Amino acid sequence: MHEVSLAHTIVLIAEDYAKRNGASNITTVGLRIGEFSGVVPEALETAFEVAKRDTLAKHARLNIVKVPVIAFCQNCQREFEVTDIY
Repeated sequence: MHEVSLAHTIVLIAEDYAKRNGASNITTVGLRIGEFSGVVPEALETAFEVAKRDTLAKHARLNIVKVPVIAFCQNCQREFEVTDIY
């Protein structure tokens, strides 16, 4: 479950950014996750709840936006959303 490692790293990055900017807490962490990234949003949310304990993000909520995969067809010169990796 790599989401645990991701959540821990997300909290570390958010805390570093908050401290460098003089913040005393973090209220929201926003993420854009690619549709085929292999990240399970629900697992990441659960891991985030554990990773944020005793940090500046302890009361933060995780705001995940799924990003579709967009491809370009050379033949028809159009972009399209990829819905299947096959």
